[in-house]
Amino acid sequence: MNADNVCRPEVITDILNTGEVQIFFQPLVAVDTRRVVGFEAYARGIMSQGNDVISPQALFGACVDIDQQLAIDRLCRESALEKFKGIYTQHAGILLFLNFNIDILDSKNVDLDALFNLITGKGYKPRHVVIEMEASKINAEKHTEFLLHHRQKGFKFSLDDLENLDLELMHLVRPDFIKIGRNGYADLADNTLHKNVLNTIRKVALDFGCQLAAKGIESEEEAFLLLDNKIYLQQGFFFTKKEIDTGQDASQIFQETMQEVHLRYKDRTAQSIKAHKARLEGYNQILARALAKFEKTTRREYGDTTRNLMRNYQECRTIFVLDEKGREVGGYFTKTPDNEGKMSLQELHSETDHSIQDYFLYLQTGFERFVTKPFTSPITKERHCLMSRRFFNVEGQLYVLCVEFPYQNDTD
Repeated sequence: MNADNVCRPEVITDILNTGEVQIFFQPLVAVDTRRVVGFEAYARGIMSQGNDVISPQALFGACVDIDQQLAIDRLCRESALEKFKGIYTQHAGILLFLNFNIDILDSKNVDLDALFNLITGKGYKPRHVVIEMEASKINAEKHTEFLLHHRQKGFKFSLDDLENLDLELMHLVRPDFIKIGRNGYADLADNTLHKNVLNTIRKVALDFGCQLAAKGIESEEEAFLLLDNKIYLQQGFFFTKKEIDTGQDASQIFQETMQEVHLRYKDRTAQSIKAHKARLEGYNQILARALAKFEKTTRREYGDTTRNLMRNYQECRTIFVLDEKGREVGGYFTKTPDNEGKMSLQELHSETDHSIQDYFLYLQTGFERFVTKPFTSPITKERHCLMSRRFFNVEGQLYVLCVEFPYQNDTD
């Protein structure tokens, strides 16, 4: 039976005096390598009368004084460490993520060595314990000493529910893990902005040497969506479906779901790669045909040749030609979307210098062709890739043909 979620001081007092804390664990899995990285401990309070379950919102609410919050936090940590022993002894090195209510540091009764003494006294090594804190609650002025002290002791850190990228926070905490909640990925498939924000967070995490994880996964579709965006560490009910006890082998419990996701995603990705390969081969054929046209024309005919190619090949988004010094010749032709989303041909004459661009420089050093990494076109806002090849025209002059194509496999 569940008690209401409203924070009531008498409930907290009851749990501290005569009740108990129920602990369960949720795995953090690495889908790409098919392994369990660690477990996050969750706690629910149990009333002494009626065995009513108290939600985390009520258990860790701020309606009681700071010392009672401190006592609840310690009770939950001690209970989690005690219950996790069976898993830890079976798999030395597996990580335990302990939620830490950073508000309790306002208590005068805080002992900075309390957690270290507790875990070492129970046979844990600090490097196997990850202190997980809500990102929005960390304050440099108030919490620097705590962070430095526990980092020096060997603990790892995890920033939970990171919603906005805060470089000062990253420098302060130097987290080993960052966790994003459902708000950070729920509409990735339909929201380009959120996709770009997540990709930025992922890249910054890599720069800081920490791992990005997503929690709250409820379906295979969500797991696949995150894998498409290179988020391989995942956590959620989808991977568990049930609670576990310490007598079970943590390395085997969640293997079935994780294995299925891994294999199905690998198969889906292989199919996607084949389709992408076929598209690129098609683009190469178009590029070769375009090259053959330009080899038979003079510089003065480049405009007409390009217009015809753009009309004949819907896949071509932009075509331009560079001279041997890397400057545009014959115009820059691109397709731009109109108000109805239809593409219309636009011709520009800028004579832009492209001589320091990879698609020119690589050819100058002897490469036969070059394909850029995918990028977002400032004109169409689509993902494009650019292919370039050198050629000699009918007048014997050396040029570089550049063609932009849609890039649909945009999981980079």
